[in-house]
Amino acid sequence: MHWHKKLQDDLSRIDRFVRPGHAVDRVALSRLEVMVLNLEDRRFFRHCGVDAWSVAREVIKLIRGRKYGGASTIDMQFVRTATGYRALTLKRKLYEGLLAILIQFRYTKIEILESYLACAHFGYGLTGAETAAQKLFGKTANELGPLEAALLSAMLARPRPAGASLAWQRRVEKRAAYAIEVSTSGRLSLPRRMRDAIAISPPLLPEEPQKLEFPEIV
Repeated sequence: MHWHKKLQDDLSRIDRFVRPGHAVDRVALSRLEVMVLNLEDRRFFRHCGVDAWSVAREVIKLIRGRKYGGASTIDMQFVRTATGYRALTLKRKLYEGLLAILIQFRYTKIEILESYLACAHFGYGLTGAETAAQKLFGKTANELGPLEAALLSAMLARPRPAGASLAWQRRVEKRAAYAIEVSTSGRLSLPRRMRDAIAISPPLLPEEPQKLEFPEIV
């Protein structure tokens, strides 16, 4: 059937973006990964690709006439990036959710998170976390400090335009500050083994308060 072939084709397309077997059993998360989860999907390791709680929250906002949005999980964002489907329709959103659920049976959560960050759009000329980290900070993504990781994670929702402005920088810095706030609040839901690994890794946040300052593009 046509829909079955389309599904298989799209799963194959997603598969080309996945780095299979890479650090499948990894427990410790990088600072960047933690900051991205803080901002984009705090229940990433708890849901099956679609976060029912977030969907219900946004539906309630819609009913009440409030601003809504933000129910997309990292899994759904990865599917959207890999397939290129971006039509603002309910049909596309439901199909995206279906694909996000199906990839849970093909890849681990770590594979999905790593693969998403490898192809995510951080702005003009900044595709993938490694490219963005190198151009912005002259480091690999895993070498980023706490504030650098917060700034880069904020750029997923506020991609760098071709002509970066001071207003854009301030929006990114504001979102990065929120990522740091979440890091201190304990709102990120992680499996116990990952929480334990974070507890013994280099600190997520600097011991002394530091000012968020956006770097020049290198």
